[in-house]
Amino acid sequence: MTRIYDNSGFKTRMNVSCVVIVIAALFGCWELWTAYRSGGESGMNYLFALFFIGGAIYAANQIRDTAFDSVVTFDADLASGTADVVMWRPFSEKRIAGPLGRFTDWQFQMKTGRARTPILTVHHPEHPRPLELELRPGVPVSKGLRSLAPDAVAAFERGRTAS
Repeated sequence: MTRIYDNSGFKTRMNVSCVVIVIAALFGCWELWTAYRSGGESGMNYLFALFFIGGAIYAANQIRDTAFDSVVTFDADLASGTADVVMWRPFSEKRIAGPLGRFTDWQFQMKTGRARTPILTVHHPEHPRPLELELRPGVPVSKGLRSLAPDAVAAFERGRTAS
């Protein structure tokens, strides 16, 4: 197997984000407990606790919605037609392995958000949504990825969406 895609540092960034979210939720629970124990006459402690717990819930949902489809590594053996994909999960990973022919509908898209991020998407029957491979402008695309998704890579290099 040859590594044709690697999103280095992604797992570390996401796991650190999960730790920060857990700390915020625990701090919110601690604030809620101290507000309850002190009588919470002003109500500000309850609002502070609600802010931290609500923020942690919101952040956890954002990570779930944006990072659970992201590919960390994509290994392929073009000669035998097999692939092994690793996707991030909190402090673990999800693997999808099998024939390359099951990876279909390669497309180039611009993921919107705070910044427009160029991505390649690919469908696989074992995952409910398209898998996302984040591309970095200025970083060359591997020959293996170029051979799997020539039209999508060409669209990325042109800087527009493939039709």
